[in-house]
Amino acid sequence: VVENILSMIETPVTNPDGSTAPVCHGNTAGHGTADGRTVIRIANGHISRPVVAEKLWKLANAGRFVDVVYGKLSDYGAQGVHRETAYWLTRSTEKGKISLHRLANEDLKNPADPQVSGSFSHTKYLLIEGSYKGAKDQKLVFTGSHTYTGMALTSNDEALLKYNSPTVHDAYVANFREQRAASVAEAQYGGVL
Repeated sequence: VVENILSMIETPVTNPDGSTAPVCHGNTAGHGTADGRTVIRIANGHISRPVVAEKLWKLANAGRFVDVVYGKLSDYGAQGVHRETAYWLTRSTEKGKISLHRLANEDLKNPADPQVSGSFSHTKYLLIEGSYKGAKDQKLVFTGSHTYTGMALTSNDEALLKYNSPTVHDAYVANFREQRAASVAEAQYGGVL
């Protein structure tokens, strides 16, 4: 399901003159990145599906900006194909690397010092700002109970909703930026925000 959603980002945008924009471009300047590239933001508590990680890498390699806040990521020590998740998400692309921010620092909480607190990401959403299904300047939210794990795909009853609303999208972006800032602060400063 998530791979199919991400595949819709690959549809080229058709310009008014009938030409097509490069696959990762086509948005109005400042919509997405400053140069019109699509931005993909993901906040997900657990990511272990290699096919999703590989699709994200391919999108980033083609020029989209991929930014991820996560709680747990299957790593190289995982069993079977799940170790490929870390391989794809940490691998360099032609444009650099996927921006990864781990937010799993609940052990930093200190009751004796309220200034020290830790956070954990249990959110589950995908934000697309840019081109989707050949239409430019989209602001989409895919959210629900669906983590990017094999169990969520094959064994659990999960819900995934799509919102096509700039207002809803921008509210989620604000939440995403707060999580990303918490991740950076907790990683660099031991939980002091």
